[in-house]
Amino acid sequence: MNVASISDCTGQTKIELQGTAVAHPLTPPDGFRFYRLGRTRALIAGKQPAPVVDDWLKGFAPRTVYSTDVTSVFADFLLIGPRARDILSKLTSLNVSEGALADGGCAQASLAHTHCIVLREDRGGLPAFHLLVARDYGVSVWEALLHAGEEFHLRPAAAGAGEAL
Repeated sequence: MNVASISDCTGQTKIELQGTAVAHPLTPPDGFRFYRLGRTRALIAGKQPAPVVDDWLKGFAPRTVYSTDVTSVFADFLLIGPRARDILSKLTSLNVSEGALADGGCAQASLAHTHCIVLREDRGGLPAFHLLVARDYGVSVWEALLHAGEEFHLRPAAAGAGEAL
């Protein structure tokens, strides 16, 4: 029985936002989640195409928010399942416990010796983490995750299939 799965979600839209408007709470467009990376820096990620974000950004005053489509910059892996935290704990010193990184939270840390942005996005009551790493390191991080997850029966799954756990 699989107690964790990993999916390649690299094609998911990822837009970095910077500017004074980001310092205030923002409600992203439908289909996106908002992750604060710093006081005036954030990331929104979702399954909608980037033009949806462009339309949403038109509602901001000029020069209060700048956007950069970083979809092609990052490999994006979704690690989901009851043992997802155990697998991550083998590859990072980041505290991924329930109280430390709650659903909707994000953090930056080293994962398998590679800089990683960790986005928590629980699904169907299961802990789930989007792991964003530079594309150049995607294959090595994927392999490190599979190796670390062997004892927990980690298996690759098609994107969106993790909820079947």
